[in-house]
Amino acid sequence: IASGADTSAAYKKINDALAALETGKSFEEVATAYSTSAAIKQSRGSMGYITVFTLPYAVENIVYGLKPGQHSGVYHSAAGYHIFKNIQERPAAGKRKIQQILLPVAVSFTEQEKEAVKRKADSIYQLLSKGASFDDMVLEFSGSNDGMQTRGMSTISVGMYSAAFEKKVYDLSKPGDITMPFETGYGYNIVKLLSVEPVVTNEDDVVNNAGLQQHVESDDRLAIAKNNLSQQWMTLTGYQKGIFNEIDLWHYSDSALVHKSKISYKGITPQTVLFSFARQKVTVGDWITYLQFQQPGNSAQKSYPSLMKAFIKYSVNDYYHSHIEDFNPAISGQMKEFNEANLLFAVMDEHVWSKASQDTSALLNYYNAHKASYIWQPGVSAVIVSSADSSSLDSIAQLIKDNPADWRNITGTLANADSSRYENGQYPLKQVIPIRTGFLSKLEKNDAGDSYTFMYVFNVYPNTSPRSFEDAKGMVINDYQQLLEENWVKELRKKYAVKVNEDVVKTLK
Repeated sequence: IASGADTSAAYKKINDALAALETGKSFEEVATAYSTSAAIKQSRGSMGYITVFTLPYAVENIVYGLKPGQHSGVYHSAAGYHIFKNIQERPAAGKRKIQQILLPVAVSFTEQEKEAVKRKADSIYQLLSKGASFDDMVLEFSGSNDGMQTRGMSTISVGMYSAAFEKKVYDLSKPGDITMPFETGYGYNIVKLLSVEPVVTNEDDVVNNAGLQQHVESDDRLAIAKNNLSQQWMTLTGYQKGIFNEIDLWHYSDSALVHKSKISYKGITPQTVLFSFARQKVTVGDWITYLQFQQPGNSAQKSYPSLMKAFIKYSVNDYYHSHIEDFNPAISGQMKEFNEANLLFAVMDEHVWSKASQDTSALLNYYNAHKASYIWQPGVSAVIVSSADSSSLDSIAQLIKDNPADWRNITGTLANADSSRYENGQYPLKQVIPIRTGFLSKLEKNDAGDSYTFMYVFNVYPNTSPRSFEDAKGMVINDYQQLLEENWVKELRKKYAVKVNEDVVKTLK
């Protein structure tokens, strides 16, 4: 139905179609007779198989709510009126990675031109059957610009393309299989199956869950869920609409926004209550502040009703989250724990953490008094270099081996590099590191498989030696913090004596 068109004729026709279905006529017959869509008439109403995210959420809910053989009532969308039928169900089929050669056929083509494209497709298929490279055929013959960039590769799932195209793809049984040329609305297609991605059954699959989350966040089901949640929160928060004249409010809003005047208008003032919650009133003044952030402009009066709906939803959500402990006792306990933890963090920071890290004089005194505790064990000094490009890392490794002192300029922006002293057994590589000056390790791939690392040894330290204050500073801060905490707790125990109820302790198991 075109935007703004009279829908009465379409509404009558869809109800006639529903009546025909109720008399026992087949869905295919009714779809062909009553549908005004050429594509639906041609397919006799068949949409092929669908899966989640392939249809609008509202339609998906209708279809998934039908039993096999059952049809829906009339559904009205922005596109028109619909009736759906669940023809058949099957288990999920997973995804297919394919490569395609497409020979386009334009609507303006004559029968002779169309026949020439068909013969060309047949000749390409013959070449493929004799061992020609599918890659080469894509680059030479495919009429798709995107195909030239991706070599015709794509991953498809149920419901993404026409039922006819989908059937041809899913009929391919093993990687390497190729379809004979077949016609679709775009032209003649030849498809090669590259791989099969089975249905994910592991609920803890991180990659699959991330994909589902992305789909949900970009789908209208999230907006619907949020709207339903807002409606529930309106009841929970005790939302009550105030008494005021909306037209007068729109005039006042114009005056406040355009003319910067907030003089009362027919009883509307900044203090007028628009709506209220259990423990809060929302006024016209709040509404004007909200509008100022929306910047509606001089034409705002046309959109004031929709802006008011958005303002109510915003206010409901804000009130609910600001008073969430009122609606969930468990949250109330968690909020108390959270606030107490923040308080403890602030007190610990004041009396221990910041005090220890910022008092350089006290740290130095502590270090001098405990030097024997800060000792380097035997080890080496070395540079660690990492990069995702293993080939460039090989070149960097050789350059550093030839000129170790210039490692900073050699690595530059090409790789991540850092030098340090390492004790035996604490090297950041899994391979065995000989204790030898000038040793260059092999490239080692990280666990994620996206980066490589090597190590070059500058110097060897075969004996133990004292750590300087700078070398030991992190350890000194940690030890000094523990000392401050112990002393602070002792002072607290003196000031706030702890009494244990032994009778209660005896009842504990």
